[in-house]
Amino acid sequence: MKALEIESTGILNPFQACSALVNVDGVGNTNLVVADLAGIGKLSNAASQNLNSATHMFTSIKVFQGHRLLNEHIVPAPPVALVHFYPDSDVTPRIPVIALGSGPDVFMYHANTPFQRFTLPFIKPHPQEEEAWKDLSVAVAAALSQAAECSGTGFIDDEVLQFAWNRIVELRDSGAPITRRSLEFISGCSDTQSRRVMVNNEALTPLLIQPDISCMTVLNRNSFTKDAQAMLVIGTEQGIVYLVSPPQYSVVEQRTLPSPIAHVGVIGLYEKEFSIFCACRDGSIQVISSAKSKSMKRILFDVLLVGVIGLRDHFIVASMKKQVFSYTTEAHLMYSFSVPSPITAIEKVETNSTFCGYAVAMMDGQVHLYDGRDLVSKISANGSVCSIRFGDFGRDSSCLVMITSTGELDVRILRRNARLLPLKPAAPDPAAVKVSASHFPIPKKTRGYLDLMKRERENSKEIYQKFQLDLMHLRLVAARATLNNAKRRLNPVCDISNLKLSVEVKGFGPTYRIYVRLLNAGTDTLENLFVLLAADSRAYSIDTAGFEVAVLFSEHCVNRSSLMHAHQNTNEGVSDMVQVFVFEHGVRNRVLIANKIPVPLN
Repeated sequence: MKALEIESTGILNPFQACSALVNVDGVGNTNLVVADLAGIGKLSNAASQNLNSATHMFTSIKVFQGHRLLNEHIVPAPPVALVHFYPDSDVTPRIPVIALGSGPDVFMYHANTPFQRFTLPFIKPHPQEEEAWKDLSVAVAAALSQAAECSGTGFIDDEVLQFAWNRIVELRDSGAPITRRSLEFISGCSDTQSRRVMVNNEALTPLLIQPDISCMTVLNRNSFTKDAQAMLVIGTEQGIVYLVSPPQYSVVEQRTLPSPIAHVGVIGLYEKEFSIFCACRDGSIQVISSAKSKSMKRILFDVLLVGVIGLRDHFIVASMKKQVFSYTTEAHLMYSFSVPSPITAIEKVETNSTFCGYAVAMMDGQVHLYDGRDLVSKISANGSVCSIRFGDFGRDSSCLVMITSTGELDVRILRRNARLLPLKPAAPDPAAVKVSASHFPIPKKTRGYLDLMKRERENSKEIYQKFQLDLMHLRLVAARATLNNAKRRLNPVCDISNLKLSVEVKGFGPTYRIYVRLLNAGTDTLENLFVLLAADSRAYSIDTAGFEVAVLFSEHCVNRSSLMHAHQNTNEGVSDMVQVFVFEHGVRNRVLIANKIPVPLN
């Protein structure tokens, strides 16, 4: 890395999520776009023309060309995230849209001018809170009606007010999210009179929760190119992830998480396969995949997280305990290591060559560049780095743009012929998983096999016991079936001689005719066969109960029939089945084939 320039801007005070390198005008001259959080400062001449004074509390979007301030736009509310994307795929010239998240709104700028505003949909409140405010609205309406008739004060009773207050406090203590109105009602109002006034002013308006944006990123729709059509992925303080599709800017998908979202990272394409990593404020990571199943994988940490970025096939997570973790899209730990100072920001570093790594900015001003878990470069900045971006800057490519806590802009350019090799072999980390796959992509089937092998190794005793139990159960079922078949000797096909037997009983009663068809489906000629027809003698009598088949050639069949008479005084409980047996003549105790069929009802 070589330094391009170090320039002090004086009032720059962004954080990592509020900066981006954007080709604002579409001519190939990339600008640095920063949502400045300086607070008190002097506006530029262009931005302060419509204001009475040049000094105000403000937040603004600043566009830099090199180290020179090119443009500035005032933002009506403090920003929390800034990204750029291309809302369509066929419009030329390719000019991106800058999206700024602030409160429930996304302010969009196109070609250095305000373009559009998108507001997230309202969220329905908790049913118990909604019911409490509904009771209050009914009580307020009744009180106002009595006051109009000159028979009341216009305020609700203390008992109704106290009951609603207790219900909302109980709901808050249970951990359920409540609206700002309820928070103001139970915490902002110190006495009963102030609560009455607040309820009279607010109870008759609809109770809705307006989501607050906490983080934002971009997910490409169907291509990995820089100017591909993309979607917005928005995380909120209410724990909801929204996928917003331009150019209509409609919510195409949303997922609800158990905790507010602090950071979000993506991998893949929306129309093919993607994964979203959501770092929550409770110290956990929720992994959302593109599968139809709504189930999500969860990773628990004992510390809050600084940032999440997605590389080609895995995620990098930075924590406040000076640790960096790498996870696959299946939430499996690949490796982890420690850094010498607390982490302030993390950024993806991908060049036009095969290198795809990441930069870690630390509080002591050091910026480390990693390839997997190998350190490949070290950079020192003049102060703690609060924002870091990598990409094209101006007409130069592969630039590392850093903004320090003192407001300085530090730009470093990667040489075109630079070879990013490890400075020294990385020391093994005992807290990391032994299997490390950071240097080569692992196919899905191989990864599944490794996961299965690891599971079998860790649970070998339980798996072996379960296998033996299933094997014993299978043997028991097979033995019972064999014994049952041997007792009944009922098999319509003889495996030894390929002999097939079909039986049919026809008639309306009391006289029936039994049709027997015997087929030799094998290649050998069968001799000396005897066919026996049997029925319950208490109910039926058969004229010809058996016949002999002297010779049965291959692929030939024999058809026989016999009359069967039903007795008039048939007792209940007798069998109504006709059984047919085929024996070897002279060996009556060996049944070659057998079948049975029920007699039609009279």
